[in-house]
Amino acid sequence: MFKSRFLSILKISAFTVLLLVKSSVVYADVDVTKYPLGISPKTLHDLLVNDNFVFKKFTGSAIQAIKKVAVPIKPGSEISDVIESTTLTAKLCAGKMYEIQMTSVYTGDRTALLMGRKNLYKYLKENNAINDGISLHKNETNPRVVLSYSIDRNSQADRNIRGTEVIKVALDTSTRITIENIPLLQMTYQLKNKWFCPN
Repeated sequence: MFKSRFLSILKISAFTVLLLVKSSVVYADVDVTKYPLGISPKTLHDLLVNDNFVFKKFTGSAIQAIKKVAVPIKPGSEISDVIESTTLTAKLCAGKMYEIQMTSVYTGDRTALLMGRKNLYKYLKENNAINDGISLHKNETNPRVVLSYSIDRNSQADRNIRGTEVIKVALDTSTRITIENIPLLQMTYQLKNKWFCPN
């Protein structure tokens, strides 16, 4: 029954993005700040289901999910031939999420990318994040740039969260997905707080 439900969800998601890929527009509308560090696996599961994610892995130590998948536009394609426009990996420890990384690809209308970026910077501002620097890819032809920030949870009013939260934002081109041999714009967010997993 679970397998049948999984395949049904996958087919619906595939159809949704198939229309986008056919018109050369792929975008993601996921806000990473909706999944705060420290939440339980069940809470994360419910949030991802509500946002129409499909799960690839669900164990006691990690959750992997994808959103807006699409099969190639040709007869006889297998379900395994999917395009993942958003991938999410969460690391779990002692029943809590201590790290999350999400990567989305974009082309066409970039509004979703800009709004996701705005929401993250709003989160950084509201939590008095400090800019920890800029990292450039060592390969001169690789456009990847990573911005790093940190939030000192020890100095904040919420006594339920301690430690240092590290946030990284990277903008580059996708080596995984192209349209007509043109790489898509790719945005990656990573949030991590080892306080939730001291060991």
